[in-house]
Amino acid sequence: MGLLDRFKKKSLFREAFRLVHRGKYLEAFKNYEEILKIDPLDSMAWSNKGNVLGKLGRFDEAFKCYDKSLELDPTYIDAWCGKGWTFEKLNRFDEALRCFDKALELDPSYFKAWNGKAVVISKLERFDEALKCYDKALNLDPYYKDAWTGKGSVFFKLERFDEALSCFDKVLELDVAYIVAWYNKGIFLKDIGENHEALSCFDKALELDQTYVDAWYL
Repeated sequence: MGLLDRFKKKSLFREAFRLVHRGKYLEAFKNYEEILKIDPLDSMAWSNKGNVLGKLGRFDEAFKCYDKSLELDPTYIDAWCGKGWTFEKLNRFDEALRCFDKALELDPSYFKAWNGKAVVISKLERFDEALKCYDKALNLDPYYKDAWTGKGSVFFKLERFDEALSCFDKVLELDVAYIVAWYNKGIFLKDIGENHEALSCFDKALELDQTYVDAWYL
């Protein structure tokens, strides 16, 4: 690959990351298509293409991208996790669990894989085991908001309400602009009968993003 192609590839990657962050998945997909024309052996590009295809609901194509990424590099952990998340979206939990376990076999310190495993296990209603996985993720990264959110949701399902609220508050301590946390806290407060406080949480979510439809809950 020549110098010009390397520069173009790097630029396309940067732009694709920005597009994904802004929720522009189709545009990001086109960037990854261009990257793979330049370098069809880039396992990260195949995996990232799978991620955006998953966001677009094109799951069969996403699986093909993850498989191609893993064919090129069987140790590429993000591809195993991406494949796991796609199985999870399709409620194929046993297959999802195998993917996250494979990622953790490759790197037991990868906190995002522990979080993914926790999500799947909680869907299987193995809540005590899920909490242990969330704790593992948070021991590795105490600032990981998704794990605090998931842990709070499990506590809520177990009717351990004080611990659930503590987790949701921890997320907001880490990021007061985290819309999902305001929404989750609102759902929690509504379900325990604290409607006024719940409404304040939904209002806060809408203040941050008026297009967040779920927050029009009350």
